[in-house]
Amino acid sequence: MNNDDGWLSTENNRIEELLRAANRALRVLSGCNRVLAHSENEDELMQSVCEILVEEGGYCLAWIGAPVEDEEKTVWPIAQCGDTNHYLENLSLSYAETEREKGSTGIAMRTGCKNVVRYSLTDAVSAPWREAAMENGYASSIALPLLVGEVPFTVLNIYSSAPDAFGFEETRLLQELAEDIAFGLIALRTRIAYKRAEHELQQREERLREAEKMQAIGQLAGGIAHDFNNVLCAIVGYASMALEDVPREGCAGSHIEHILQASARAQLLIQQILTFSKQGAGQKHEVFIAPLIEEVVGLLSASLSSSMRVECKVSEELLPVYFDDTKLHEVIMNLSVNAVDAIKDQHEFAEKGLLVLSFEEREIIEMKEGLLGTILPGAYSVISIADNGCGMDGEVQARMFEPFYTTKAVGAGTGMGLAVIFGILKRNKSNMTVESTVGEGTTFMVYIPKVLADI
Repeated sequence: MNNDDGWLSTENNRIEELLRAANRALRVLSGCNRVLAHSENEDELMQSVCEILVEEGGYCLAWIGAPVEDEEKTVWPIAQCGDTNHYLENLSLSYAETEREKGSTGIAMRTGCKNVVRYSLTDAVSAPWREAAMENGYASSIALPLLVGEVPFTVLNIYSSAPDAFGFEETRLLQELAEDIAFGLIALRTRIAYKRAEHELQQREERLREAEKMQAIGQLAGGIAHDFNNVLCAIVGYASMALEDVPREGCAGSHIEHILQASARAQLLIQQILTFSKQGAGQKHEVFIAPLIEEVVGLLSASLSSSMRVECKVSEELLPVYFDDTKLHEVIMNLSVNAVDAIKDQHEFAEKGLLVLSFEEREIIEMKEGLLGTILPGAYSVISIADNGCGMDGEVQARMFEPFYTTKAVGAGTGMGLAVIFGILKRNKSNMTVESTVGEGTTFMVYIPKVLADI
């Protein structure tokens, strides 16, 4: 073989190697773009990219590092494939400007530019990790920043067993891959944020429709209650006069007394309807909640069988709330009675029943959604009524504030308990949340703002 033939053979081998590297990068680029097009989860997307680089691209190791907000400016692996010997666990990478932190990954994170290690054995950048890299067969590597604009938010790291494995064309294709991944991650985050915003908007629209419905029902119920109260006053008045004209021991007297008893129950129902419709009167003043809870627990404990446990967990109360104590007592009692009924429905003879009433003062840092609208940041007194009763399904939860809606047997309840609570809390700018699982139980949490003046 003459010199020309030897040179030609060497050149052909070089070209073939370049083509293999380019084809490898193209396969990786194609595979990652398929994943980018269909991924719905950021963590799964990054993990899939690393797996494609190793399994389809033939690289030794691929991992993605993200910056941690700490004093050391640590870069922490959040996805990887190929690290069979726990190489990444001992890397101790950072993007701070110190000697140990001037590695390829840190440089890419700090500068926003790619960094290539041609040969780990001789490259100065790799000095702190040289021994571990060579033991694992990582002869060369490339660090590619994933950018938002010009700011890196993660770094894609790829390792090869061959020295100087990342030629011009392969590097160009891998940079294109990094740009595609960055774009895909940003697009995915945008889609997720859009879906979350769309879901929150739907929830707000549903709450608005529910509030408008409840307001309309309240106005209608209030008007009916007033008219019915006027009729009832006449019934009670004439029945009372009639009772004076007949012997109480007689049949007529007994009938009239039944009329008056039924009228008294009707007056109580009218008062509940007026409370729900926000037309009932109430006097607000400073109220400490813990004594009210302890009073309710005492009443329940005296009236329930010994087989049902009622627990009270009250923390120290530093500030009062501004509320009508009678109405607040009604809220706690109504929720507790509902919990007892739910326990009886779930546990025969209430042998395994547990009702827990608790209170704590809590600082809400971020807005959260409640059953009566958004719970804003601030200081709250939080009352919790938890039971291990029958629980509620989604349909029941959606209708539980509707007046006269009840899951109890006919004659066992009016369906006004939660409707009354709705009116009381709404009028006092308070809120409530519920967590319920069918067959396991329900927890209501009442949020009352800590204020010392009328709101």
